[in-house]
Amino acid sequence: MALHKGDRFDESVAFADAVTSKLSRRLTQFRDFNQTPTYHLNACFSADSRYLVMASWDAEGDSCLLRAEVATGEITVLAALPRASGEDYNGNNVSLIQASQWVAANTGKTLRLCHLETLEERVLLDLSGTEQRFGHPIGSLDGTKVFIPRMTKRVIPGETKDVSVTHLEVEIASGATRELFFDEGRACNHLVPNPVDPDLLLIDRDLPPKFAHGGDGGQTSRVWVLNRVTGAVTEIRPRDPHRFQIHSNWNSTGERVLHHAKSAHGGHYIGASDATGRSVFERWYPEFHYGHMCTHPSEDVMITDGLFTSDLVIKIHYRELDESGAPRLEVLARHSSDWSKGQQSHPHCHVSRDGRWLSYNKGDAGRSDVYVVRIA
Repeated sequence: MALHKGDRFDESVAFADAVTSKLSRRLTQFRDFNQTPTYHLNACFSADSRYLVMASWDAEGDSCLLRAEVATGEITVLAALPRASGEDYNGNNVSLIQASQWVAANTGKTLRLCHLETLEERVLLDLSGTEQRFGHPIGSLDGTKVFIPRMTKRVIPGETKDVSVTHLEVEIASGATRELFFDEGRACNHLVPNPVDPDLLLIDRDLPPKFAHGGDGGQTSRVWVLNRVTGAVTEIRPRDPHRFQIHSNWNSTGERVLHHAKSAHGGHYIGASDATGRSVFERWYPEFHYGHMCTHPSEDVMITDGLFTSDLVIKIHYRELDESGAPRLEVLARHSSDWSKGQQSHPHCHVSRDGRWLSYNKGDAGRSDVYVVRIA
């Protein structure tokens, strides 16, 4: 991969979505893997909805951070890391901070920043020489801080013992670091800031032996709300006896936590709770397809890339229930990912702040590419 910082190119192709016929654009078609940030709210599109960010890399190890103009498909290389660096950009560990236009990235042992417009690069934290590992970085509501979990060692489900995690708050301007919460005996990769209340963070508290792949078998809730000021944590406890939520997110108003999980009764369930942990909605379904609990920045809905089907992006209107209590489902697009090995093939949907664009990743024949759909 011969891409360098500042390079500009357009490899996009426009087409009509196979199910909805809506305008769609394949943004990438070269390199081995192209991937947007993971499914966290407001972590992919810029505040003005003009750009999205993604990572791109080859199997041999060269990688780069990209900015794509959604309406035109033009891509700019924000930063690049050669394989010799021992570090790499991948979409799961990248997050756009909308309020300040910094892109935060965990590239292995380093927490890096790159500015969306100026392309300025910084290193905020470096764990070189230690066993410690970072989780996914995410920006604060005001754009002045990065939140990131730091684990005492690499976590291997079914094998790792005696791991703990510290949730960090890092000032972008100075690099000053504050420890928000130490969680002994647990791990965490995901932090999601509340879109309205700057003090609240959604965290995972992953227990052994399976950690992120099932925790303690569903006995204990995975999802909690952390108050970054007081250090208090609040359990998001589902009604279903199987309490290991696979994925979670905030709703658009920051008043509810959206989540899903496998059920103790077989199949799976989707649910919503308020920030105090009170369950306000839960619905069981008999057949489970793997997928994520994505969300929308301006509508109080759930969005998923799976759960009910393997190939559709579906908006779940969980506040619009029929007489049986089932929410209305609306198809937004067909992603057609083959869900091949590696999270780069997971669609991990995002919606732009103006509500017009939906993004997803698509795995196909061992590669992955990034797509957008005009949904409004």
